[in-house]
Amino acid sequence: MHPNGKFVYASNRGHDSIVVYAVDPKAGTLKLVEDVPTQGKAPRNFQIDPTGTRLFVANQETETS
Repeated sequence: MHPNGKFVYASNRGHDSIVVYAVDPKAGTLKLVEDVPTQGKAPRNFQIDPTGTRLFVANQETETS
């Protein structure tokens, strides 16, 4: 989750991307914002820096980040 609590992220290994959802706290739902390619295969781990300005991804099958 983004530090501001407004976005949720998930890795999508089948599509080799990070998906971004906006959080609607009133409805308790998520809305797709974007699907960002990770530039490698099988995104395994990812982390958002504490400021929320960068997202780091490690790709398992291509050893890229």
